[in-house]
Amino acid sequence: MKRFLPVVLALSATALPVTATVLLSDDFSDGNRTSPAWYYAQGLTGTTLTTNGARQNLLLNAATRNNAQVWTTFSGTTLNIGETLSVSFNFDATGGILSADDGPFRVGFFNVSTPVNADKNSGISDPNWSAATGYGAFADIHADTAIDTTPESTLRQRTGTSETLWAGAASPISLTTTLTPANSSHSIGSTANLATDDLRYLITFSLTRTGADSMNLFYQMRDTSGNIISTMTATDGSGIATNFNTFSIFTGTSVAEDFAIDNVVISVVPEPSVFLSAIIAPAFLVFRRRR
Repeated sequence: MKRFLPVVLALSATALPVTATVLLSDDFSDGNRTSPAWYYAQGLTGTTLTTNGARQNLLLNAATRNNAQVWTTFSGTTLNIGETLSVSFNFDATGGILSADDGPFRVGFFNVSTPVNADKNSGISDPNWSAATGYGAFADIHADTAIDTTPESTLRQRTGTSETLWAGAASPISLTTTLTPANSSHSIGSTANLATDDLRYLITFSLTRTGADSMNLFYQMRDTSGNIISTMTATDGSGIATNFNTFSIFTGTSVAEDFAIDNVVISVVPEPSVFLSAIIAPAFLVFRRRR
């Protein structure tokens, strides 16, 4: 065992690379929303969500409606202590969201007992969402930089009270928020053609389980130069959600809006000790056989 101990100590002292497990990756270069499958829900019949143009963004044409929603499902994931579930994607919108409600742009991870794997052509509700649990970032986005002295951007836990996925979010959990500019809405600009122009914002949303009943939340928007537009962090320390199989984006608008997303990556980063155990265990077995 004395010969084996230096090996353990050496491995423990080495910064082992932590490799993320990619659950979903889509740049829409295939020109469709079927592989992987993306679904949409909105309040008008006969409209579609589709990729469009040279960039092959997932384009949400919301010029004649509001309360639009997209989502995708992925392999059911349970976050163990030390693990992180994250999503990153590029985003842009054609204009400003003028409503002052509790967050017209929302991003979140949920667990849905029976995943909803079909478009909702006549509305945004579904009975299977009633008991969904999870977390979401409610971001208050405007095209201008008008100062909002009471920003309503929050991070929330969904406790499952509504057939509308995004209506069942609980009150904001404990959070620290930093907005740029200070005390303003999350400011975005406009782009001439979302289908062909580069999307100008990178959004990251992640959940990190830090204990048996502790979950850290993180949301950030950056521009193409890497400047931070907005950041929110929070810790949920009671009755946390740990299972996830659905990712969703929601937009609530009061004016004609087009939204586009691209380069979506959903991944899980395991706890570093998992890799250490994976290396030490085989080495220990070899050591025992040699003895």
